[in-house]
Amino acid sequence: MSLNELARQALLGTRNDAGRAPATGHPDAESLAARLMVQGAPGATLLRQAALLTLAARAGYVPERPNLPPAEPCPEDARPVLPERAATIVQRVLSGFLPQLAGPLLDETTRRGLRLPAGLLPALLELGRKAEHRERVPVVACRKAYWLAAQNSDWRYLADPDRAEPVFETGGPSERRMALRALRKADAGAARESLAKGWSQEPPNERAGLIEALEEGLSDADEDFLENALNDRRKEVRKAAAALLARLPDSRLVARMRDRLRPCLKFKKSLLSTTLDVELPADCDQAMARDGIEKKNNIYGLGERAAWLAQMLACVPPSEWCREFGLSEAKLLKLFRSHEFSAALDYGLASAMANFRDCGLARTWLESALERNDARPEIFNRVVWVLQGSEHLPALAMHALRRDHDAELETFLRLSPTPWTDALGKACLQVWRDPAWQRRQAPYGSRLRAYLSLAQVHLPPWPEYTLGWDTLANELHPAVRQAVDEFIQAMELRIQFNQALETP
Repeated sequence: MSLNELARQALLGTRNDAGRAPATGHPDAESLAARLMVQGAPGATLLRQAALLTLAARAGYVPERPNLPPAEPCPEDARPVLPERAATIVQRVLSGFLPQLAGPLLDETTRRGLRLPAGLLPALLELGRKAEHRERVPVVACRKAYWLAAQNSDWRYLADPDRAEPVFETGGPSERRMALRALRKADAGAARESLAKGWSQEPPNERAGLIEALEEGLSDADEDFLENALNDRRKEVRKAAAALLARLPDSRLVARMRDRLRPCLKFKKSLLSTTLDVELPADCDQAMARDGIEKKNNIYGLGERAAWLAQMLACVPPSEWCREFGLSEAKLLKLFRSHEFSAALDYGLASAMANFRDCGLARTWLESALERNDARPEIFNRVVWVLQGSEHLPALAMHALRRDHDAELETFLRLSPTPWTDALGKACLQVWRDPAWQRRQAPYGSRLRAYLSLAQVHLPPWPEYTLGWDTLANELHPAVRQAVDEFIQAMELRIQFNQALETP
């Protein structure tokens, strides 16, 4: 009996033939079929027959062996391999035990100039398919990891710098974007020239992604190419080019935006004060659209003309307004926030901080927001990302901790440099261990659980952080005790890992 016969039987009915074991052509399979063909409803028997035939067909499939040349031998890597005890811990984590520790363990491996043993590389490459580890894996990867990634299309995200050029020429869209980034790391100018050489032949739907890859190693030398891309027919390409040009303070696009803003922002100084008059743009003409201003852009509920103002303001370094009009950062923020168009001004200023990485102004903005406790969440999130990994964040976290700004504290802790400073770690644990503070989180302690999930990967792996948790409030849900136990377990495993690194 074949699958075609079963299909015919399903259409015509099972009254006559149901119950006969299917012929698979293999004695063992037919013996199994006979044992499974127990009395039951004819329809159920028919489905069993179909399942057995399908399984037999799949089990008997012999894959083709393409006539491909063998892969080139894997090059050697001069870095010493991770000690065996430490490698065992990494293996457990990559296999699913406390998987959140993969980041700190791999970062420590990289910091000490070590590499993973070959047996852990498949698990490492699988880990890199997750977005949160995509940038970490190329740093810890050894020559064998790059070689292995080239043999599996699922791991092609790991572009070998030595093979990036041929991949850029012949790879698929995502592979080419990653290869272009790798080429930019090695030689940004040569990579740009390679892209420019074949730009006219690039598929229109791939151009925006290639433009975005120029973010790696972006400099003033890229301006002419990006300016030319502003003439592309596709809106996505023009938008990607404008976004990069808006991050070059000396670019022609920034100069054009500055000229457009001057009639809109009028700072008036007197003996005692400075005031700000704002006149919204009258129209969004073709030249503005070429520079990336979206005519229909409903930014967080701003009106059409206010949105144009915000988009233009995002393209000018905030420091220019302070320098030109003799304003302190705090005064500039006060003028913007007190104006009737404060939403547009605040949004544009936050975007400008991000474009030009103005960490000083971002810290001033966040400190003021914590004092007033009235920041718009969408703008707060845009500003705080300016400081990701910055030395300013631990001080802001301490400020938020003292004022019980829990949501802001969690964001500051998440983005602070790893490991956290000793002062920040001790201050946080002192508060979190306090039964009175814990009772305010009762019964489920969701905030404490969120903090502990961050602390177990961001704190330094020191034994003192695992002590003092015997004062946990009885009012808390058992899930909180479970979170504390997991925190202690994770910290102890990280301590064991560091000890294993010291004893080969």
